[in-house]
Amino acid sequence: MRSFILFLTVFLTLYGLLHAYAYWVIQRNVSWKRPWGGVLAVLFAGFLLAPVLGHTLASRGMKALSFPVLLAGYEWMAALFLFVAAQAFLDGARILLCLVRRVAPVVRLARGPGKRAFCLASAAALAAFVYGHFEARHLCVERVELCSPKLGEGVDRLRVVQISDLHFSFVNGAGMAVRVAERVRALEPDLLVATGDLVDRGLEDPEGVARILRGVHAPLGKYAVTGNHEFYHGVDRSIDFLNRAGFQVLRGEAAHPTPWLSILGIDDDAAFRLAGPKGAPLKTLLSRVPERNLVLFLRHRPDIEPGTQGRFDLQLSGHTHGGQIFPFGWIVSLVYPYVKGTHELDNGSLLHVNRGTGTWGPPLRLFSPPEITLIVYRRP
Repeated sequence: MRSFILFLTVFLTLYGLLHAYAYWVIQRNVSWKRPWGGVLAVLFAGFLLAPVLGHTLASRGMKALSFPVLLAGYEWMAALFLFVAAQAFLDGARILLCLVRRVAPVVRLARGPGKRAFCLASAAALAAFVYGHFEARHLCVERVELCSPKLGEGVDRLRVVQISDLHFSFVNGAGMAVRVAERVRALEPDLLVATGDLVDRGLEDPEGVARILRGVHAPLGKYAVTGNHEFYHGVDRSIDFLNRAGFQVLRGEAAHPTPWLSILGIDDDAAFRLAGPKGAPLKTLLSRVPERNLVLFLRHRPDIEPGTQGRFDLQLSGHTHGGQIFPFGWIVSLVYPYVKGTHELDNGSLLHVNRGTGTWGPPLRLFSPPEITLIVYRRP
């Protein structure tokens, strides 16, 4: 409870500051009579509290009321972020011009951005908001070609498909599951892996979504690990969903689909705060795997544990969503140096960070399209 209160306090404080800045910018650039400022303040307060109110209603079983509140709150969250980003860019330009005038007063500069720039920036934010909904529906397949002498005798190719961060919920449901299943099936995976956050709060038809995913087959199996949202949703319910979808959930465990291939998976770090991780730690798992094996390591967050590089061939992660909505990726990179894509680590290990196959919160993306990853291993 204490951690939840802390999270709620931090969230409302930061989100409240975004609202305060947006309100100040609008007041500065729009001339209106006194009552409308108060109306705007009330609307901002309502949108600020919408995510909290929506989750509270859902927890009390009032789904019919909670879903529109949550959807409106999440849509507003994206619109507000884009508006603030655009206006902050203008204010940054104003500050820069002011500094230049102070340092070099003899330099003649044009006036800083005014109300016309405010209108253009607002229009750009609106255009990005609309476009982001289309980008979120455009599934991209990122192909990663790798070579390994560890493929088994007589095996010339291994096709591994990774999905991550689908966040099946009241926003992402059966329609998304069908689109993802069709794309994955067309890639003909030998192995299908899911690196966390497949399920989230508010999924209305978990059995229907699980049935769609269960229809995707991979000869070497389907494996998953928990993400932080599996624990927020309830770890037992989440694992039951993943099992019904045909995935074997690895919680501090190793699977060996063939004698030459090992797949390791550990719980997300949220387990340490909410439920307690299961199974063995990573270093113990690695010590049990034959050195000759091709080792794939599934971990939700793109964190690299010291002392493990060189002991696995490829780590597959997600969690960052590639920032999901530009320029939020710049903030994410302050926490996670590896935000998206494939990265070379020390001692021959590799890391691939999936941008996320779905969306969290606002159902849109900007300059970070949803990703299904196809890793193709071949012999050198």
